[in-house]
Amino acid sequence: FAGCGGSDSSSASSAADTTAAAPEMTEAEFVAAATKVCTDVKAFITDAAASVDSTSLESLRAYDASAVDKSKAALTELRAITPPAAMGDAYQAYLDAQAAEVDNGVAQATDVQVATSVDDLNATQSANTADDALTAEVNTAAVAAGLPECGGE
Repeated sequence: FAGCGGSDSSSASSAADTTAAAPEMTEAEFVAAATKVCTDVKAFITDAAASVDSTSLESLRAYDASAVDKSKAALTELRAITPPAAMGDAYQAYLDAQAAEVDNGVAQATDVQVATSVDDLNATQSANTADDALTAEVNTAAVAAGLPECGGE
């Protein structure tokens, strides 16, 4: 480390020279890691949805905000997982589909925050026709990536 003493010699090795690269995850390790993230976020959203008072705009707003925050965090976790090389393209397609679904969720959350009544909120969400198509795309991409548990609901 610079400034911590040691050799000034040009033959000194850097950490990159002496540290071996982390071994590539096996397919099973990768699937287990990604599936854990997916099942954790699904469990969180299911639990949060169970406590929502569907007649309360504030309850719906709180649920939607927490679901979006958890989904965004899960996507960040998934992006940090490096798949085996042979699974890279399919996994990237899954991440892209999942990102589009999360972006749609963010847009819906914005609608929820500006809704003035539960009826207004329900009408706005019903008008979001992209939701079903995005979920289908995530499902297809998740299966293609070997991650069926990571499909949308």
